[in-house]
Amino acid sequence: MTGNGDGSTKPAVLAVTGLYAGYGAMSVVNDVAVSATPGRVTSIVGRNGAGKTTLLSAIAGLRYNRPRGSVLLNGTEISSKSPREIVQAGLALVPEGHPVFAELTVLENIRVGAFIHRRDKALVESLLDQVMTLFPALKAAAGKLAGSLSGGQQQMLAISQALMSKPAVLLLDEPSAGLAPAVTDSIYDSIVAVAATDRAVVLVEQNVDRALEASHYTYVLDRGAVVLEGSSAELARSDQVAEVIRGVSDPLTPGADADGTQSLLTSEHRLERK
Repeated sequence: MTGNGDGSTKPAVLAVTGLYAGYGAMSVVNDVAVSATPGRVTSIVGRNGAGKTTLLSAIAGLRYNRPRGSVLLNGTEISSKSPREIVQAGLALVPEGHPVFAELTVLENIRVGAFIHRRDKALVESLLDQVMTLFPALKAAAGKLAGSLSGGQQQMLAISQALMSKPAVLLLDEPSAGLAPAVTDSIYDSIVAVAATDRAVVLVEQNVDRALEASHYTYVLDRGAVVLEGSSAELARSDQVAEVIRGVSDPLTPGADADGTQSLLTSEHRLERK
């Protein structure tokens, strides 16, 4: 296959190679290489404690100790930059739990996300129009306090905040966590729509089936390392993803799941939180 590690022939906007990261003396992410391409959704899945959130945090500059390795954003090394510098360079992270400013209105929350562009009023208004078009429910609730919104609406708001920084790469940590299936459908429709605006979207997800369905390329983490990767459609037909996540066999050894079935994790078989 030609092109990038994510399976695309387009140039990667995000290229991570040889990345090590952890907390204090504890190493959590070990020699990880992932990439992401504009217009595509890339998913990262794995069982609890596999290092998924640590990986996203390290890429975004949120860590207790500096990672080792390379993180290129549009060809520029960002691994030594501060979180603010990384946002300014074009990468935004939406952490798990849809954090918003509960005491501010929906509109105020969204505008907070445009802080780095605050002097360019025309750009801010253009970005605001874009996110309101993407999330019409937020437009209808613009004057409400963010704390009064449903969990799904708060997730939409958190994504909108991130989009107001005009990122080339959007990182999403567990975007469907705690949401009802119907709300999850809406969130994932929005994620696909974001990627369609020629952005690269990288998501960590506990709902493996949904991640594989919505993404183009998937990396499977186990014990801090990438043990499987490939086209999401191909991995969805493989038993190996379920084996790695359930921890029942070597990821390179094909075979049945622990219960003798050949199926992938179903939506009813939710993973525990990391």
